[in-house]
Amino acid sequence: ALDATNSVPVTQEFVRRFGLQKEGNFLSEFIGSAWAMCTHFSAVYGEIFSYYAWDTLTAAWIIRRDIVEGVDKVPMRVIVADESAEHEGRTMRLTVEEAEAAQLNNNCLLARGVRVEDFYNLMLSLATRV
Repeated sequence: ALDATNSVPVTQEFVRRFGLQKEGNFLSEFIGSAWAMCTHFSAVYGEIFSYYAWDTLTAAWIIRRDIVEGVDKVPMRVIVADESAEHEGRTMRLTVEEAEAAQLNNNCLLARGVRVEDFYNLMLSLATRV
């Protein structure tokens, strides 16, 4: 889990950087084109509907642990079944006492910060490795 995921929006400025890389780099062009389709949400609906690189940031953390800052273990519960389906899939943070009382050991790693420019640069560099 990354508490810092809203720190890495996929912006038009970031997407343009893929196009500025070496011409003929089809992977970079593909990634830029794919993410470009996500940048219109904030332009049309406002910043609250921006697209963020949540999954990509999580994968980047596997490659480079220094991309994120302040990693803590946090006890969590995921609601996997809900009769009304209203809360199904919801993640709830538990206190240590609640986790111990329920005999749960469902710790998630929670990152509190992101080195944003390092993340963007990593994405750009990975797009040139073909």
